[in-house]
Amino acid sequence: MTKTSKKTAAPAPAKKAPVKKTAAKKAPAKKAAAKKTADAPVDIADALDVPEGGQAAKVDAQGKKVLPDISDEEFVKDLKNDPTLKEDEESSFTLSAADESDEPVQQVLVAGATFLEVVDLGSVDDQLAVAAALTALIGAVTFTGSLVAFGKLRESLRWSGFAGLHVVRAAAFVASLVLATVVVVQPASTGWFWALVAVGLLLGVLATIAIGGADMPVVIALLNAFSGVAASTTGFVLDNPLLIIAGSLVGASGLILTQIMCNAMNRSILDVVFSKAAVVQSGSHDEAYADGVASTSAEEVAMLLEVASRVVVVPGYGMAVAQAQHAVRELMTTLEGMGTEVVFGIHPVAGRMPGHMNVLLAEAEVDYEHLLEMDRVNPTFAQTDVTIVIGANDVVNPSARDEPDSPIAGMPILDVDESGTVVVIKRSLSPGFAGIPNPLFVADNTLLLFADGKQAVLDIVGALLEG
Repeated sequence: MTKTSKKTAAPAPAKKAPVKKTAAKKAPAKKAAAKKTADAPVDIADALDVPEGGQAAKVDAQGKKVLPDISDEEFVKDLKNDPTLKEDEESSFTLSAADESDEPVQQVLVAGATFLEVVDLGSVDDQLAVAAALTALIGAVTFTGSLVAFGKLRESLRWSGFAGLHVVRAAAFVASLVLATVVVVQPASTGWFWALVAVGLLLGVLATIAIGGADMPVVIALLNAFSGVAASTTGFVLDNPLLIIAGSLVGASGLILTQIMCNAMNRSILDVVFSKAAVVQSGSHDEAYADGVASTSAEEVAMLLEVASRVVVVPGYGMAVAQAQHAVRELMTTLEGMGTEVVFGIHPVAGRMPGHMNVLLAEAEVDYEHLLEMDRVNPTFAQTDVTIVIGANDVVNPSARDEPDSPIAGMPILDVDESGTVVVIKRSLSPGFAGIPNPLFVADNTLLLFADGKQAVLDIVGALLEG
């Protein structure tokens, strides 16, 4: 301290270096002062990630972290006003289906403009014609296919095609091959190029419109691979090696991701592409559940959790839409403070792609050790007191395991129904993207909490603190 004071009091030198040294030594001085006044609470808001405007935690005389002296109601109110919880309620992966459609359009237009310019100059060769034809076809299919996938994931597009769709789709595919051949053989006739683009746009719709919502994540991955291939063929048109390499990498990674998702769903890519969407009739699900659904409240769930020794949280797409991952972390922290073991059961395709839930929970600073993959968590459900399902549906549907005729038969699921009690947080009884009822909802050990995912978890946390 004395050394620093002397430097500060010295006449101002021409150089700025001493000033920097003085500033650099202020931090240790503050630390020393803090040690001398250990009996006074020290604000460690930064260390505890306290939201701006919230009450900071304190350190007592023994150096232990203590909660601020506020009521439980004020704590929950601060939690609900946490700016980290106020995120956009739109899933980024759902929007990726629409975002993907931008690149194919650009690729088709750039390749088309370059191809037509070379044709006008009379210097077109077979390589350029083949690359332009492939870019036009693949890019057009990817564009409209991505738009259909976006609509299905948003549940704004429920049309699943018409009778004889497979015949029309096959005819469009054959027509696209014929037109691509004509473009290569007769490049001077530019009208064939735009006819190929038009048929490709139609084929993109016909190829994806009949695919069920549960398979749509696989289709998104496949379309992503297509966009990479289109970028690579565009590189051949432009004679751009960098674009060729980048497009090839995107295409390869998309195909790998597609294969991973197909394996996780125990389906082949042909089964996905040529499958039929489940026909969902209005009101059929309410009739299927009848009066067998047992609803609950946040307070009742809190009472169950208070006496539970092991809790498994199963996140799904609904958690991503509600942006409830931060609230789920608070629930985990609260339960662990009560001595309860808390883990997360992660399905390989929970959400909209492999690792989707892992990324969201990592964003909420949930330790990776708490995340258990399906093969690890399934054998433990029988020893689990309470399983909380947040926004997951098809990945916990027992029909995949018990009903051979189910549209999702054979798909590996999380065996949550083996738990002592299952709490399902949903907004309504609407089905998952597979479009089929879930027998889990009417099981004897299942309780449904009808609410927004984030709000429901926050209410449960509040009830636990009040208890």
